[in-house]
This record gives sequence, structure tokens and C-alpha cells, in this order.
Amino acid sequence: MGWKKANAFGGVFHLCYIDSMSAPRIFPALFVRRSVPVPTWRGWLLIVTLTAAVVCSLPGALFSLLSVTDPVGAGTLVIEGWVADQAIEEGVALFRTGRYDRIVTTGVPIEYGGYLSSYGSTANVARATCMRLGIDSAAISAAPAQGHIERDRTYASARALRSWLQRHAPDTRQLDILSQGVHARRTRMIFARVLGDSIRVGIIAARELRYDGSTWWKTSAGVKDIGAEVVGSLYAAWGRDQAPPEE
Repeated sequence: MGWKKANAFGGVFHLCYIDSMSAPRIFPALFVRRSVPVPTWRGWLLIVTLTAAVVCSLPGALFSLLSVTDPVGAGTLVIEGWVADQAIEEGVALFRTGRYDRIVTTGVPIEYGGYLSSYGSTANVARATCMRLGIDSAAISAAPAQGHIERDRTYASARALRSWLQRHAPDTRQLDILSQGVHARRTRMIFARVLGDSIRVGIIAARELRYDGSTWWKTSAGVKDIGAEVVGSLYAAWGRDQAPPEE
């Protein structure tokens, strides 16, 4: 029994097969002979080159995939209360374009320094920050999540926003959410699920100033953020954050 080779696909692969004359017939009812394509040195060079290109482009593409921006551009502007001051400044600038009717801030109870602050929630902190930046108090509201929240904070914020809209703006049909960097994709996924099909949900990813998105793996903050968001997005995509019954 021996192997023979024949060039195929322009010399990129060899077609290797067993010499049927010299190969003994072993268990003919269980096995059959088939040609097996094996890369030539040109084929291996092509495979290695394509693999290297994919590996090198993946990190930058991952940041872009997570920090998605796809706004509706009208209706209500929702600002997640935990974002950096720079992100809130971006939200205020967007509101001043005149495309939005109101601002609603979301957030959870403050975890650290709560005894030193009268705001109680990151939603209230974000609202106060917007007002300090010149937004009239009548144009902005806070929709803080209530209770002790140990996990699924984005989900809790989405539920709080849904409750606020049902009470104060039941005719809402579209809104944009301002989130921070790579958290944007998960934010839209969860808010869209909780708010339902009757409300069109857009997303805006505020700029990330702590690291360069094209080289995020070179900083501890970048590695931590990307790792957490990849896991978190899969966690949300698999349906862990299911919308509860209407309240």
C-alpha cells in the first residue's frame, strides 16, 4: 500500500490517495478510499498569511463591534448615569442641536460615598451634572433604579426607564441612549429587549479617552473593558436578561 500525489488547484494543494492496486482490502463493508487534499508549500503560505491577517485585524474590529453608534436622532435622549463627565458633555452637546425633546438619565444606587452624597443614585448625579452644564431642569428627568442591586445593573436601569416612560411619556416611540465606549452594544441589546418593539432604540457610544480603541490590548483598562463586555454581551444575548411582565 502506498500514497500517490497529484497537483490540484494551481499547485496550492496535492490530492493524495492510496494506490488501489497495492492497498489491501480491509473491512470493505466499513471503509472506502477517498482523495485527501494536502496543502503544498504555496498552500501553507496562503493559510498562514490569511490566518495572520485575521488575527491582527480582530482586536481593532472587536472594539468597533462593541462601541457601536447607530442613533435614531430624535425623540428622547437617554444618558446612562454611570458614564464619565466627558460623555455627559457629549450628551449635552447633542441635546443642544435641537433634535431631542427631553433628556432622561438612568442609573442605580451609588455604591461608594453614598453617605457623603445627597443624590443617592448615578441617575440623579448625571441629571445634576447636565443642569450644571446649562440644561434647564424642566428639560431633564431622572429615572433611577430602586433597591439594592448587586448584578444586572443595565437591566435594572432599563426597567426603571420603562416604568418612567409608562408614567410620564407613554406616547414615546423612539429614543437614543448615550453609553460609554464598548458598553454601547450591550446597552442597546438590553434596553431594546426591555422596552419592547413599540419603541425604536438607537445607541450612541461616547468617546473612550482612557485608551486607544485600535490598541486597547496594550492597557489594563482596555483589556478589562473588552473582556467584560464580550462576556456580558454573550450573557445578555443568551437571554439571561429577559423582559419581565408589564408592571
